[in-house]
Amino acid sequence: MKIIKRILLGLAVLVVLVILAGLFFLKNLQKSAIPDYNKDVKLGGVITGASILRDSFGIPHIEAQNENDLYVAVGFAMAQDRLWQMDLLRRVTQGRLSEILGKEQVNTDLLLRSLRFEEKSEKIMDGLSPDIKAALEAFSAGVNQYMAYHPLPPEFKILGYHPEPWQPVHSVNLIGYMAWDLSSGWGMELLLEQLKTKTSAQQIAELIPDLLHVHPGAMRVALRAVPQLYCVTDATAAAAMPDGEYRLGRQVVSKCGGGVRLPDGTLAGSTLTMDQALRNLVDGLGLGLREASACVSTHAANYLGLNDRGVLRSCALADVVVLDARLRLLQVFVEGCSVDLAATT
Repeated sequence: MKIIKRILLGLAVLVVLVILAGLFFLKNLQKSAIPDYNKDVKLGGVITGASILRDSFGIPHIEAQNENDLYVAVGFAMAQDRLWQMDLLRRVTQGRLSEILGKEQVNTDLLLRSLRFEEKSEKIMDGLSPDIKAALEAFSAGVNQYMAYHPLPPEFKILGYHPEPWQPVHSVNLIGYMAWDLSSGWGMELLLEQLKTKTSAQQIAELIPDLLHVHPGAMRVALRAVPQLYCVTDATAAAAMPDGEYRLGRQVVSKCGGGVRLPDGTLAGSTLTMDQALRNLVDGLGLGLREASACVSTHAANYLGLNDRGVLRSCALADVVVLDARLRLLQVFVEGCSVDLAATT
């Protein structure tokens, strides 16, 4: 018995030591990457000097007497705050993510290499004026001096590599990448505008906004393309029941995760309620409350030709749903009379 107690005590001590060592390592890793913003630094390549002052939010304010010193200081300050992001995006433009993130990124690298960012950047570099080239060189010098003499962000230690020196062409790569990335939605924007010219206000479509039947991205496209799109729940009888197995006609289905599925995982129905649909439109898709409310009320009433519903105006039927700040159901009024929610559940 004494031997067992000693073994258990020894294991407990070992576990405590491992936890303390892990906490010490993580704390040291965290602190080692925090730049000392108050330290005076002598930078090479500076002509008359520059000052980097940071406000209470850590935002740098840089002053210099000439452009060379300004860009050296900008490069140094950017490396202080964004070195890991800079190196990661540089690898994106070069198609070299798999070198640090593993073989899962090989296909991504093949796509990015096919875009030939660096080849195009080299051509741009050949046509730059001497002033622009000098600015890029000065910026690179500031970045490289930080990398050489100051602590690196923890991501480099975790992944076990040291970033390569920053070259002027890498900055041009990022300009090309950002131009490509930020313009990737233009084709869809043009398509949506073309659809709008072909779609009248009377053309209507319905949508099940349970975030399962239709991908949120496709839902956003549909909402923009069809002015009178309205929402339905397509809810099965199991909608108000707890998770479990139920019968849907002759088939056994499982209710789980907000949906109803067949044994092979195929969606067989929805458990969506209309108030949840409203929350999905607002919280999940970012629609304004007015637009989302129209999708779950006014547009459907218009489709059915019930112009006296789905609106708040004189002589319209007084069917009203009251929600709280989180869009949760509080009260329901039908034809001006309050409904006892407890009696309906």
